[in-house]
Amino acid sequence: MIWWFYRALKDYKLAPCVKQAQLLRARFDRIFKRASTGYATLDRLLRRLFRNKDGLLRVLERPEIPINTNTSENDIRAFVTKRKISGGTVSDKGRDARDIMLGLAKTCMKLKLSFYEFIGACLGIPGPKIPPLASLIRPAPA
Repeated sequence: MIWWFYRALKDYKLAPCVKQAQLLRARFDRIFKRASTGYATLDRLLRRLFRNKDGLLRVLERPEIPINTNTSENDIRAFVTKRKISGGTVSDKGRDARDIMLGLAKTCMKLKLSFYEFIGACLGIPGPKIPPLASLIRPAPA
């Protein structure tokens, strides 16, 4: 039942329609608003998911947003790996510097820019001219 619902959400993203959104909301209620399954842990999980209904079904209002968090989780993977290897940072400034550099590197990768050329351009090292990242990033759809 859950996988059918997930597949239906993915289909909805491809061709949004008011009737389908209403059907999906009703189906969500039927799945997650059960009185009791007989399993305390599952009942707590279902109640928690139902309480977060608005956030979980935001895709019905804004089909352009992703259904899952795989992209976001991938974005922070480098941060987590670096933190685990290094054991963290000694100071808040060190943590901030690490986070900024990893964020810039990830942004450059998404924009298909060389991180090293970007840093070189920022430091005035001769090489390709790279405009400010802010001018390269598309604003999110309204």
